[in-house]
Formats: sequence, C-alpha cells, structure tokens
Amino acid sequence: MGSSNKPVIYFGFSLLLRSLLIAASVIGVVFMLSSKQSEDWYTDSSQTYYETLSFKFTQSPAFIYYVAALSLSGLYGLITMFTSFLVILAPASSAVLVLFAIFDVLILGIIASATGTTGSVAYILLRGNEDFRWSDSCYAYNKFCRHLGVSFGVSLVASILLVLLLWTSVITLSKRISSKRISPPPQFQLVSGTPT
Repeated sequence: MGSSNKPVIYFGFSLLLRSLLIAASVIGVVFMLSSKQSEDWYTDSSQTYYETLSFKFTQSPAFIYYVAALSLSGLYGLITMFTSFLVILAPASSAVLVLFAIFDVLILGIIASATGTTGSVAYILLRGNEDFRWSDSCYAYNKFCRHLGVSFGVSLVASILLVLLLWTSVITLSKRISSKRISPPPQFQLVSGTPT
C-alpha cells in the first residue's frame, strides 16, 4: 500500500515545483518585456539639441534568446504540470518519469545557457569594459537594469527548480528499479543414471 502511494507523492511534489517554474518563467518574461527605458541626451554643451535613446530587450540577441528560453520553460512547465495532475488521478508507468527526466535536462540546459548569456551582457551594462571601451549604462538606465536584475534572479530560481525536478525524477526511478524483485534463475539438478 505504501509503495503504491510513492508515485502519487512524487507527482504531487512535481506538480508544486512545476507550478513554481511557470510562475518564475512568467515573472522573468514580464520584467524583461517591461524593461524599456528612454532617456534624453544632449548633443551640445548649450543643451539645446538632444536625442532620445532607448534601451529595450530587442536590441540584444542575448536578451531575445533569454525571453524565448523563459517562454519555452513556462510552456513546458504548463504541459508537464497538467500531465502530473493526470498521473495523480490515474497513476502511470515509469515511462512518464523517464520522459520527465529527459526533458527536464533539456530545458535546464536551455535556461542555464540563456541565463549565462544574459548575465554576461548585464554585467557589461553594470560595470562596463575599459579594454573594449564599453561604458557602463546602468547609472542612466536604472529602470532597465533593475528589471533586468529581477528577471535574471528569477531565471536562477527557475534553474534551481529544474534541478530539483531532475533529482526527484532520478531518485524516484532508482527506487522503483531497486524495489522490483528479480526472479531467481531456474535451478538445474544433475540427474545421475546409467545410459540405456
């Protein structure tokens, strides 16, 4: 009776983590989409002529990839959350756990790479790079950088959630495999006798 409840416990825990993954993905995308900021820059010392420069996520391929990755993560979380809910109602085989583990690794790789590329660009915006003569921009575009920082932090949370999901899938699979009893091989007995 206890062993039959273990898959239900796993998928219940998976349902909670995947709902948090959806929330983290949505928050990250919303903050990135709303990060646009425009500032007026004067082009002469008399401050008569100026131009408006805007910062938005579409200006960087890294940010575009980041938004696409988080959107995919949210969609994946929605599909797998619905699947976990169905499995709780009607328990399925270990094949579902295997599929979850495979795709969790895939989405984790995508989110980790997107977070890394976004973090590198965000660091340049914050600190600049004197070797390449890139000046820091967060002193002027503080709203853009705040939204970027929140979105980046949320993506780290999404990565941790995917790691937890992967661990629970692997642990549950290993317990299922170890709990299965392998039938012993047939015993052969030598029958002595004289040939006729």
